[in-house]
Amino acid sequence: MAPAGTTELSPTKRSQIVALRKEGLTYGQIAARLGVARSTCCKTVQRYNTYKTYRSLHRSGRPRALTPIDKHIIIRTIKEHRFWSYKKVGIEAGGYTELQVRRTARQAGYRRRKRVKWARQNLKRDWAQVIWTDETALRLGQIVTHRTHPSPAPHGVVAVLMQRDAGSDGSPDLNLIEPIWFKLKKRVQDIPGAYKSLDPLWEAAKVAWEEMPDEVVRRETSKMGARVREVLKVHGRQTRF
Repeated sequence: MAPAGTTELSPTKRSQIVALRKEGLTYGQIAARLGVARSTCCKTVQRYNTYKTYRSLHRSGRPRALTPIDKHIIIRTIKEHRFWSYKKVGIEAGGYTELQVRRTARQAGYRRRKRVKWARQNLKRDWAQVIWTDETALRLGQIVTHRTHPSPAPHGVVAVLMQRDAGSDGSPDLNLIEPIWFKLKKRVQDIPGAYKSLDPLWEAAKVAWEEMPDEVVRRETSKMGARVREVLKVHGRQTRF
């Protein structure tokens, strides 16, 4: 927080100060052009040269409580910069502490250590011999059908894996079924009259599933080994998948 009686500079204003300084303007010229104190311009440039950020740095004292917007900013920064440490995420996202970032990530389902442990345990697994279980919803207005496909082992897969061991609530990149659901829903949309009522919708879903080539499922399954290796490569952070 800025001292009483002063207004803290925005990241945009700080970037303008640094840019003008790089163009060769003196601190006095920058101060006159932007309407800020000369000493502020000097401190802003020195601060940027040291920390390479235009955002506010963490200050001593008890950290403020996080709002939903704060948490959204933290998670967005984590997703955009997968290789940053939680400490750097906190600084760049707006002056949050490392503990705040870690807690927010945990609440959102980001479990790096658990993901790494799971990836190591399953690095050599034969993913062609796994049943992937999941559910999805086909919506008809406000009515949702959660009926499941009657086949206990569709497309010939013959083993069982509980993905929740990896903290699956925060691991969509380890769920191969999501892209298959997307393809299924796209096929249902192409069937005339599918969304007239629940029964035609259910029948269309069964037809779309039965007509989906086995190769579509195998193609997604074949990517699982690469997904697991990527989790280890990025030390448990969210991957590009």
